[in-house]
Amino acid sequence: MMKTFTLLPIDEWEPLLYACRTFNDRLSAAYLLRSGLISATPRSLDSGHRATLHLSSMQSFDALRHWRRSGLFMTVETAIVTFSSDSEERDSQLEMLERFFLSLPPGTSHIRSIHLDFSDFKTPVTISALERTLRYIGRTGCSSLFMHSIEDYPSNFDGIEIESQRNFEADAGAHGDGDGIAYPLLLKVLDVESSVLCAGTLSQWFFRTLRACSQLETLHLSGTGLSVYQWSRVLPSLHFPRLRKLHIEHVGIRALARFLIRHQSVEEIDLSGLVLDVRSWLPINSEIDPLPLYRLKKIIGEGRSLSAFFSCLSPECDTLREVSFQGDQLTDEPEVVSFDTFAHLDALYKLAGLRSSKLRLLSIFFPSFSEFSNPSFFERHEENIATGDRISARTVDIHLRCNSIADCEDLLVSQAPSFLC
Repeated sequence: MMKTFTLLPIDEWEPLLYACRTFNDRLSAAYLLRSGLISATPRSLDSGHRATLHLSSMQSFDALRHWRRSGLFMTVETAIVTFSSDSEERDSQLEMLERFFLSLPPGTSHIRSIHLDFSDFKTPVTISALERTLRYIGRTGCSSLFMHSIEDYPSNFDGIEIESQRNFEADAGAHGDGDGIAYPLLLKVLDVESSVLCAGTLSQWFFRTLRACSQLETLHLSGTGLSVYQWSRVLPSLHFPRLRKLHIEHVGIRALARFLIRHQSVEEIDLSGLVLDVRSWLPINSEIDPLPLYRLKKIIGEGRSLSAFFSCLSPECDTLREVSFQGDQLTDEPEVVSFDTFAHLDALYKLAGLRSSKLRLLSIFFPSFSEFSNPSFFERHEENIATGDRISARTVDIHLRCNSIADCEDLLVSQAPSFLC
């Protein structure tokens, strides 16, 4: 019987699925597998295997309702959702996803991690359709949310009601349809590379969701379209007592420093896209109090950002284990990367002055062999460490582009003692 059914086009399976209970039990796994919704084998599904949902085709989105009604419905680890580039089809997919979310009983973790990828390079996302879907995403009980889009959406920052954390906590239990959150997300991981959440009426949903995430441990926000000034207004209203990993693109160092003073639990910081909004003629530590980040273990950033950050870091911080220099962005073009010798040297000198014990890893990205072989870098580095402040690292990871290993082998051997590996 199964062999006969598998010869039928998948869009003719629906009447068979609901012809009787026996057909539904025997055909559901094969149907879900064929639709592309679930990649696990029928046998592993029957045995309670924790599956990953894959939604990209219209068939896979339509299969959600059949999976929900079948005896195979279960908690899944991850849902990877890739929306169509066609606007009309994407709106239909969002509507089907909204209905699926509404069918889930709240208070249970149905999907632990959700990835939303908007292929909006042809047409922008319909804000109202996305907002209706996100209003009920909290019913999934997910603890990790990832979102990516390409299109640049105008920020609706003027429509965002900036509330104090105290005022928000006072009415945190009163969320309803009026403020756009039907079921708040209680996230541990939020990773957004998109400006769509700051556009239109979604902006209010986004920032109220942020304020509700008291259990958040990882926060990555890039490409949001918010300015330095706008971040300086938003961050004071946010508080995450358990925050461990942080990256906020295009935030000013002063606003970031004030945020970190209230989040001393942070262990990893990515400074990519940090804006040095300080007066260049004054030492940076004259405007920013020392940061007592006594749990900080890992820092990633450009040379200038790391140099400025080390100036703000309390010299008593002795937990740092990994430092990664990612090059310097001198233009708005991502492919144009340069190496700021003086910023790197200043950062390395300040790093050597910290009371951190031996680093596990020191990574430096050189965009070209000419930058790496520039004698001024190592000569000036030797001048700075002549007083005895050397960087102690278990591993030094050098990234560069060269024609052959022989081109840089001698230089690597001669300068390795500078790092006391």
